[in-house]
Amino acid sequence: MQWADLCNAFLVEAKWFASGHLPSTEEYLKNGLLSSGMPVVAMHIFYLLGQGINSESVQLLNSFPDLVSSMATVLRLSDDLGSSKVYLFDLDARFICTQFVR
Repeated sequence: MQWADLCNAFLVEAKWFASGHLPSTEEYLKNGLLSSGMPVVAMHIFYLLGQGINSESVQLLNSFPDLVSSMATVLRLSDDLGSSKVYLFDLDARFICTQFVR
């Protein structure tokens, strides 16, 4: 389910860009938690560390624990901060960004 959620989050962002929709902060961060990729990474780390695959562990990861949610938020905002620095100096990126905001 995690990979499907990640792909759907990417699709939501693509639809926003294509339609010119500017999401609310809450809407953006909610989708950003998934599109950061952190839930998928956390799931793989969880199982690689020797945790068994059973209904309890799957349910735990699907409930989006606070730790995973916090890590995803930090990762997403950190990535956005890094991208914003690029937009300041890259005229093509700045043009794309202003078109997206409109």
